[in-house]
Amino acid sequence: MNIYATRISLHSKLVIVVTLLLLAASIVVAGANSATPAPPKFVAFINVGGQGYATTPKIQACTSASSCSGYLSGTTTRIVNSAAKVQDAGWFIELHRRQLKGNMKFAIPTGNGIFKVQTGYSEIENLNKGERVFNQTVEGAPTLTNFDIVAASGDKLKAIARASTVTVVDGVLNVDYVGIKNSPALAALAVEKLGDLPSTTTVPSTVPPVTSGWPDATNTGVKSGSVLTTYAGPMNITTDGFEIRNKLINGILTISARNVKIINSKTNEIVRAGYFPKDEGTLFEDFEMDGHDTSDDGIVGSGYTCRRCNVYNVSKGFSGSKFTIVDSYIHDLYGYGESHNETILGYGGDIDIVHNSLVGNFNSRSNLTPGVGGMSSILALYSGDGSGHWGPLNGVRVTNNRIESGNRKYGNDTPSFCLDGGGQHATNIVFKDNVFSRNPYNVRSDGSGGLCGWNSNIASLWSNPGNVESGSTETTFRTVL
Repeated sequence: MNIYATRISLHSKLVIVVTLLLLAASIVVAGANSATPAPPKFVAFINVGGQGYATTPKIQACTSASSCSGYLSGTTTRIVNSAAKVQDAGWFIELHRRQLKGNMKFAIPTGNGIFKVQTGYSEIENLNKGERVFNQTVEGAPTLTNFDIVAASGDKLKAIARASTVTVVDGVLNVDYVGIKNSPALAALAVEKLGDLPSTTTVPSTVPPVTSGWPDATNTGVKSGSVLTTYAGPMNITTDGFEIRNKLINGILTISARNVKIINSKTNEIVRAGYFPKDEGTLFEDFEMDGHDTSDDGIVGSGYTCRRCNVYNVSKGFSGSKFTIVDSYIHDLYGYGESHNETILGYGGDIDIVHNSLVGNFNSRSNLTPGVGGMSSILALYSGDGSGHWGPLNGVRVTNNRIESGNRKYGNDTPSFCLDGGGQHATNIVFKDNVFSRNPYNVRSDGSGGLCGWNSNIASLWSNPGNVESGSTETTFRTVL
């Protein structure tokens, strides 16, 4: 969990350091060549159940539904435990000591764009594991399912944070809570803007030629026999056309320039690829990423291309829009707690996914909550419009891929979805000539199953304008998972 620190003043005499517990929005780069990241752009930071503070960013008071800047509706009750010694909270403890509980509905006027939603929880009412269970949705999408604060954090009076990335297309970000057992409880809610909403297009892009055979560890990533030298920086790339070649990268790269090239190189961290028009972002070629069990997405942004990439030990392989993934191998994802994992998460549109091996398996170090966390989908195409459907999506081309099933819920035999997303607003989606694997790992105890299926949200997808699904086949791979 990364931190972002700032200072506030209370009553003119007390100055304390505020620790904003963020999951992956803050960028922490190790090493002498680390660049100082820009502060997060918070649209809202809400002390749910408590007072406001004149911080940077400003922490807003929300002591009840009627005192929450018009953001909150629903019946709520304030929880106060002013002496609670909440573990792992730092100064953030003040936000945990006063919470709201109830079936809450937040409607935050963010404007359109791409946002990271971060929420903070702790059990301050002395409820045991299994006694407070609830669901959270963000823009209609399930982000926490059967969430148990004590089970997730490991104890009562122990802080825990969760984060999700979402696209807002109607100007209002919706975060809803529904109780399953007792009432949902929330300590803090922060919304950070990551970028503007990508425009969409249906003009087909020029996709690089594909290689023969399915992508795997033998034909993706750094070329055999290559000698890599340690990359010395910069970690924040601001020069258009900058090139990294034959390097070992040991830090988070943040790309703020167009047409960057990263060739025949390996990183032991994630890459924030920036938000650019189609084919004007970074080119990753013969590129390998070992995320070392990060809870973050491997490569996130828009406009980038990944060719012959080998990506593993990350929560999601790729996320963003207007990207091209070709001849690449995404596998061995890292699952944790109640994480929802996918090999690729796309939104908005103008996306090409061509001749890849998308393998929905977890690595051996994954530590998911049994029966809850898991592989929500091998491939996910989302753009929440707040209506409970996924959309709008426009211009996505998924062709000639190997899509191998995984377990939707860790520890049981429920198959993951092949594709989640789409919905009534999705148009010009081409899904053609893909091969679906009936993976032995995902066959039920009675010998049935093992093949991923469509999510019910996209039941009507193929009848929408411009959408095509054809040429799909089924086979069995003997991948050892």
